[in-house]
Amino acid sequence: MKRLFSAFLIASLLITGCGKPKPETPGNQEQTDPQNPDQPGQPEDPSVNATAGLTDHNGESLYDDANGGGTTGPLLKVLFIGNSFTQDAVWHLPDVLRNSGINNIKMIDVYIGGRLLSQYNDEFSTGTANNAYTSEPGSVAWRNVTGKTLQQICESDKWDVITLQEHTGNVAAWGWTDAKKTVIKSLLDKIKATQKDNKPKFYYLMSQSYYDFAKMSGQKANWIFNSQTSMYDVCVAFAKSAVEELGFDGIVPSGTYMQNIRTSSVNSAMDMTRDGYHMDYGLARYGGACTVYEACMKPYLGLSLGENYTYAQNETASTGHSTPVNKENGAVARRAAQLAVASPWAITDMGGRTTKAGISDAWGMVDLALTVNNGESIQRFCNSEGKIVLLNDIDMSKLRIWLPIGLVTLSGSAPNQTLNIGHAFTGHFDGQGHKITGLNLLCDNAIANRPWGLFGCVGEGGKVENLILDSSCTVTDKSTATTFLSPVAGVVLKGGSVTNVTDNSTRK
Repeated sequence: MKRLFSAFLIASLLITGCGKPKPETPGNQEQTDPQNPDQPGQPEDPSVNATAGLTDHNGESLYDDANGGGTTGPLLKVLFIGNSFTQDAVWHLPDVLRNSGINNIKMIDVYIGGRLLSQYNDEFSTGTANNAYTSEPGSVAWRNVTGKTLQQICESDKWDVITLQEHTGNVAAWGWTDAKKTVIKSLLDKIKATQKDNKPKFYYLMSQSYYDFAKMSGQKANWIFNSQTSMYDVCVAFAKSAVEELGFDGIVPSGTYMQNIRTSSVNSAMDMTRDGYHMDYGLARYGGACTVYEACMKPYLGLSLGENYTYAQNETASTGHSTPVNKENGAVARRAAQLAVASPWAITDMGGRTTKAGISDAWGMVDLALTVNNGESIQRFCNSEGKIVLLNDIDMSKLRIWLPIGLVTLSGSAPNQTLNIGHAFTGHFDGQGHKITGLNLLCDNAIANRPWGLFGCVGEGGKVENLILDSSCTVTDKSTATTFLSPVAGVVLKGGSVTNVTDNSTRK
C-alpha cells in the first residue's frame, strides 16, 4: 500500500559542563541528518516559551569550592551548548532538581537543532539564532532567551561547568581528525576568553546511537558502522579523543546511559526513542537528566536525586513517543545513569533481555524486533534446530506501540526490490500453530518505501511459518509516505518466504 509522506522530525539538544572539583569521567558529541534537521523542542510546559531576561553577573563566582553546594549553599552555574540531543538530556533537569529539593543550580541551555560545533565556532560573536533556555534556581521548567549570541550568553555569568556536544547524526562526530580538534579547541578558547580569571570545568556530552538509521539517510555515504552497537563504538572513540586531546575535565556519558537502559526491563518498543533517534520524551529524557546530574553536578554538590519524580505524558505515536515516568521505572533509569557514569566507555548489561530459546510473551516479541532492527545476533532466541519458536499463544494487547521486525527502507520496485537501510529478518520463525492476539498495528509511517506489518521485511533466507493472527488483531493505516503494509509481512524479498500463516486481523 502506498501513501505520500511529509517528513516530521523533532529535535533539540545541547551541551553540558561541570564546575569546580575534579570529576570522575569524560564525554562525547552528536549531529543530525542535513536532510532532516533538528527542530526546536516542543513547549511541554507554558513557562518554556516565556521570555526570560539574560542579566550580567560579572562579579566573583558564587560557587564556593571549600564549602560545596547543598540546597542552601551558593549557586552552581552550568552552561550547556549543543543541539537537540543536548536538549533531550537536560529537558527534565529543572523539575528533577526541584523535586529533589536541590534549589541552588542556575542553568542555561544553548542549542540549535542539528548544530555543529564548527558552526558555533564560526558564529560565536555574530549568530543570534540560538535557542537559549534559562532555568533559575528552583524553577520548574526552562524559559526562552532569544536574540543572543553565544558570546553574549557565555559573558553573562562566571560559569562553573560548561558542556559541549557534537551532533550524533553527522559525519562530524564519527571520526577524530586534526581539523576537528582544531575547530573544537578554537571554540573552547573563545569560551574561556569570556571567563577572564574564572576557570570553569568543561565536560563533553556524549553522542547516542540511533535506533532507526533511516533518520540519517543523508549521511549514509559517510557511515562507518552498520549496527547500533558499532555506531556506539564510534561515538565512544570520538568522545575519548575529545576528552583526552582537548583536556576536557569530564564526560557526560548520555550515549552509554542510553545503551544501558536499552538492556533493562523498562526498554520500549521504540528502543527508548520518540522518533527512532531522539530520546523518548518521558522516561529516556528523565534518565538523560539523571546522567547529566550524576556526571557534572553531583561531584560538586554531593547530593543524591530524589526517588519520587513522575512524568505523566503518555504518547504512543512513532513520531513522538513518550513513556510516563513512575517510581518503579524511574529507579531503573537512575540506575542506568549511575552505571554509565561509573563506566562511561562500555555498556553495562542490566539484565532485561530475553535469554532462553523461544518466545513466550509480548516482550519477547519486542526483544526480537529490537535485536533484529539493531543488527544484533538472534542466536539467543533460537532452539537447537536454529528456529525461533513460539512456545504458546502471544497476547500483545498490552503493548503501547509496535514497530515491525525488520524495520527497513527499500530501493527499486517489486519484484526486484533491494534493501536500502536497515536489517531484514533472515532467520527462521516458526509459530508452531500458535496465535498472536491483541496486536494493534498502527502504521503511522513517515519514511518513504518502508514495509510495515508484524514483520516489516523478510529478507533472503528468512522464513515465517505456522502462525495465526487472531481476529482480535487490528491494522490501522495512517501512513503519510509510500508504505508497503500487510498484517503479517510488509514485503518478502527474493529468497524469503511466508507459509502456512492465517491472517484474521481486522482493518480499521
